[in-house]
Amino acid sequence: MLVVVRHAITPHNVMIDGRGSAELTAILERAAAKGMYEKNLMLLLRGELRRNYQAENHRSIVENQGRAQCDAVKKAFANDELTFKACLCSPYRRTIQTAAAIVGRFVKYRTYEELCERDLGIFYNLPRDLFYRFFPQEARKKARDPLGWKPFDGCSLRELWPALQSVVRAASEIVKTRGNVLIVAHADVNVSLRALPELGAMTTTQLLHKGPGDWNPLWFQNCQYDKYSFGDPNGGRPWNVPTHFRSVVPYGADLGGTKLDTGWHEIKR
Repeated sequence: MLVVVRHAITPHNVMIDGRGSAELTAILERAAAKGMYEKNLMLLLRGELRRNYQAENHRSIVENQGRAQCDAVKKAFANDELTFKACLCSPYRRTIQTAAAIVGRFVKYRTYEELCERDLGIFYNLPRDLFYRFFPQEARKKARDPLGWKPFDGCSLRELWPALQSVVRAASEIVKTRGNVLIVAHADVNVSLRALPELGAMTTTQLLHKGPGDWNPLWFQNCQYDKYSFGDPNGGRPWNVPTHFRSVVPYGADLGGTKLDTGWHEIKR
């Protein structure tokens, strides 16, 4: 079995999901009031938000809530009697911390650059409410083609897929010869894995299928995970694609609301 989990929550996640700093809001408001076009606002962001990009691989999980999420996942795996022979993760600190908290130091770790977070370009550190408020044209482009939308200075989801295929091949070999594999990565990486032909190639419609309430499977919650069961390696499709997902922190829950969901939610196929 192959299990793909997103890293536990970080202070950066809290900031991105929040309203953003008053300083940045004021900068954008002043520029917009002067009649600055959206393209020029994007150039303004290039200097404001990219300066701390190199700190990406040092971000850590939130000590209390993040570890509570990891404990919840660890409990779920124990209930399913699920153990792992290897853990593949991005080289970022938050993924390694998450993996260590879930499976411990006795499982062999391998880091892959291919599992690094997608580069969102100038929008990398921009809170969502500011993105939709000041960049409506980009928001419409993203809504029309969420998998192919390429942020200014960044890359699209589809551009992640070729590199991820080598990771899936490595995971497949381990599963066939040794046992279960855990992948710990990032939201966009996990979504991209769902779209790979090697793992069943969910269509765009399936990826965008609305779940309970306003939940959208295109966005992975922190510590949410998918399970892929290995099929017949000698013929036919090697993997049984997940038709369900599990979210450890339900969509819309407060940061302190860590708990296991009551069950798996269905993704229509």
